[in-house]
Amino acid sequence: TLNYILTNNFHCTTIEHDTIFVINCGNTVNINPIIKDESFVAPNPFTEQLYVHNADNIYFVEIMDYTGRILWKKELCKQNNLTLELINLNKGMYLINLYTTDYGVSQHKIVKAN
Repeated sequence: TLNYILTNNFHCTTIEHDTIFVINCGNTVNINPIIKDESFVAPNPFTEQLYVHNADNIYFVEIMDYTGRILWKKELCKQNNLTLELINLNKGMYLINLYTTDYGVSQHKIVKAN
């Protein structure tokens, strides 16, 4: 099966939950495949910082809650390893989307411990 995240010019997103898509707004203009790449996030669960390793092809990061609401986002310069300061996020489960320079999206489930 293929997983996709849909985005439009207004940064509205949909999230694939098993086989059900949750759509937050309309006017979809492109579909980015969720790819399996060599980037990974650690530690998981985390408390204050989350590290993205092998991030040299990542140009944009966003963190969403499970309703699809974007809580944190950042545009990046090329960096092999990246530290995300996420102390202000509440305890809970989130999705992190790593947008790659080849127009793919690597999506990871993350947990903020407290």
